[in-house]
Amino acid sequence: MKTCLYRAIALVWTCVAIAQGWAQDTTHVVKHPPAFAGPAAMLAQVPRRPSVVDSTYAVAAAILARLKITVVSRDSADTTARPGTVLRQSPPARTVVRPGAVDTLYVVRPKTARFVPVPDVRGQPYAQAADRIRSVGLVPVGPALSLADSGRARVVVQSPTAPNRVPVGYRVTLRVSVDPRAIVPQLVGSDIAHARFTLRDTGLELGPATPVFDDHYPPGVITHQDPEAGALAQRGSAVRVWVSRGPPPDTTIVVVPRLIGLGLDSAAATLASVRLKLDHADTVAVQKDAGLVVHQLPHPGDTLHIDDAVVVTIGAPRSASVPPLIGRSRDSAAAALTRAGLALGAVRVAVDTAKPDGVVVAQSLPPGERTALGTAIDIDVNERPTRVAVPEVRRRRYTDAVATLIDSGLSADSPTYKPEGAAGVVLDQRPIAGTLVAPGSPVALEVGGHAPPSPDSTVVVPAVVDSPVVAALRRLDRAGLRNVVVDSEKTSVPAGAWLTDAQAPAPGEQVLPGILVRLKARPVRTVVKVRVPRVLGMTEDGALIEAEGERFPLRVVGRARSLRLGDAVVATQQPAPFAEVAPGTTLEVTISDPVPALPVAAVAGIVVAALLFLGLRTRPVPDHPEPTPAAAAPSFRTTLGGDLPSVAAGAGGRLLQAEVTVRLDRGVAYIDVTQAQAGFVQSDRIITG
Repeated sequence: MKTCLYRAIALVWTCVAIAQGWAQDTTHVVKHPPAFAGPAAMLAQVPRRPSVVDSTYAVAAAILARLKITVVSRDSADTTARPGTVLRQSPPARTVVRPGAVDTLYVVRPKTARFVPVPDVRGQPYAQAADRIRSVGLVPVGPALSLADSGRARVVVQSPTAPNRVPVGYRVTLRVSVDPRAIVPQLVGSDIAHARFTLRDTGLELGPATPVFDDHYPPGVITHQDPEAGALAQRGSAVRVWVSRGPPPDTTIVVVPRLIGLGLDSAAATLASVRLKLDHADTVAVQKDAGLVVHQLPHPGDTLHIDDAVVVTIGAPRSASVPPLIGRSRDSAAAALTRAGLALGAVRVAVDTAKPDGVVVAQSLPPGERTALGTAIDIDVNERPTRVAVPEVRRRRYTDAVATLIDSGLSADSPTYKPEGAAGVVLDQRPIAGTLVAPGSPVALEVGGHAPPSPDSTVVVPAVVDSPVVAALRRLDRAGLRNVVVDSEKTSVPAGAWLTDAQAPAPGEQVLPGILVRLKARPVRTVVKVRVPRVLGMTEDGALIEAEGERFPLRVVGRARSLRLGDAVVATQQPAPFAEVAPGTTLEVTISDPVPALPVAAVAGIVVAALLFLGLRTRPVPDHPEPTPAAAAPSFRTTLGGDLPSVAAGAGGRLLQAEVTVRLDRGVAYIDVTQAQAGFVQSDRIITG
């Protein structure tokens, strides 16, 4: 009995070693029980914390929750990492998980933005507007301006506009308008070289330099300028200056007389009377005082030396733009000319039966042309006759005949048709050509050919929405609708890749065959697809990390328990691995949870009980035992499962299921071990006496 018990224990250890893959040599069947696993092997099965650093807080919390770890989050002030990322975990990774453990995750908190109202800087100088925007914490963005243009640029458009509230640091785009005029700088007191350099920076040029005698400025220094400092002048225009020649030989000083309001000849005579000269005369457009002096330099009351020169500006008549008058009535045309500063000239009578009575049909100067103020503009006013001569329209196409009648101030009556005549050609007319009739009178026309379809002969509009444009045109043509217009956007999509998006008239409406059918087409866009990652056989945490890395939402749709050892793994997934789907498709998986394995003592007790029940006896083992048929010999079968290294698969294999069958025959125990592997099944036999 004691020998039988020893053999049973050896048999139990052999079965457990094969099922759990404890054999060190994976090239042959285990025939000897290994030594009992020590504390190191038992400690390796203790759960340890995985590393969740650099993953999102949601993924980290889900992974730790599988190990029954309570998670506490704390904000981190790191601004370089992405918000929501785990920067540190406490306790660290690879430490043993104790019951009721509480882990702390340090997570990057989202950046909280402070919002400020956008100031209104429209109309302000660009430099001032930029400083105002910076003062509230925003960033101005505008064009690159030169030093000369920055002082003349003003903000005309800003985006976003006031009083919208935006985060601090937001970029405010400014569009500016640069005044084409330049500010004339101060040149008095400087020499010619310095004045030329100063004017070049402001976009102006140095004009003629007139030498004059002056008691206040040394020779070579500018004494006067025109325009004066601070005035606005067109960029590229010249600034006239007067340069000192030093004290005059004759120290006689005279006072400049007032010349404003005088004619050019009177101004020259006035200057000659005080021994001064008229040096230069400019012109400027004015509303009144044309031909008179409107400005002088030096100013009245200034002092000059004898024979110095004075510059005057003569007023010129201001021009006006001729307004459009055709189509207006006579009174309306006269009012428009008055508002433009012009006058109404001669009014002539014109006869045009195609245009309304009493309207302007021609004007002497075309619209938009500029002329002097007060210029008289002649116009032609239409007057329709009381009677109109009927034109000759026979032997013309019907449409051309109707147009001729309308141009003559008449109308066309409903035509009558004669089948024996040329189709669409006018055969006769009533009244005949040359007859005087009242304007607007109808003219009866006799047309060859058959009458067009009556309004009762309608067709039903077919439905062509969501069909290719080519097929839609064919269906409309078969329905008798051939007047079709297709509206589409400008794109490089080939002509065959268009679908009908809308149609008018709507499907089912009854319309005349010649009605216009309008289709709106859209191009067929190519849908971008991505491949589904493979998560079959992965642990639940590994599948979650893999799906997040591939940007697929993961959803567990079911869980089931199986007789095996190890962690929970993915049993099925939908969509299938490597299938092409749209981005963002949810990956649905089912999880296979392991059933807690029975203790080794329990397994040993079951096997021993089975051997005792079957009546195991001590008997020598024959050299070549011949087993009896399986049906006649008593047997005992058990199944072990687990996600363990497999003897049959070699290094790196995965054991799905192991079946152990114990059968006794004439005192000999036959032990059959079958390992179910992914893709194949291996069977081994162990014989013991």
